[in-house]
Amino acid sequence: SWDGKQGPVKDVYSLANNPQYKLEVQCPAGGAAVWVLLTRHITDKDDFAQNREFITLVVYKTEGKKVYYPADPPPYIDGIRINSPHYLTKMRLTSAGTHTFTLVVSQYEKQNTINYTLRVRHTFISFYLQI
Repeated sequence: SWDGKQGPVKDVYSLANNPQYKLEVQCPAGGAAVWVLLTRHITDKDDFAQNREFITLVVYKTEGKKVYYPADPPPYIDGIRINSPHYLTKMRLTSAGTHTFTLVVSQYEKQNTINYTLRVRHTFISFYLQI
């Protein structure tokens, strides 16, 4: 849950009050694709019919540390704020080892409290050479 009264209405200058999560991925040799799905919970029919909540997920390569400013450092993936109840982000990892990210939930002109779920899935990428 993200309280609509928590932090500024716009997160143009500060992300300090946005929900933030550390994501650590163990990538095998050959690479991996990581999918992160942000789903806003629709609680009643009117909310869906007059949807004015624009959400997204912003991904930073900050080793899971808190992000305070939207452009410092620049985001690895800067999601587009959409009024769909779902926002899907794909990260393609090509080097083996541990990759650590900070995931930041963002809204355009936050007005209401939202409830949401984050789901993370991965797919290992294998390459086969056939002669």
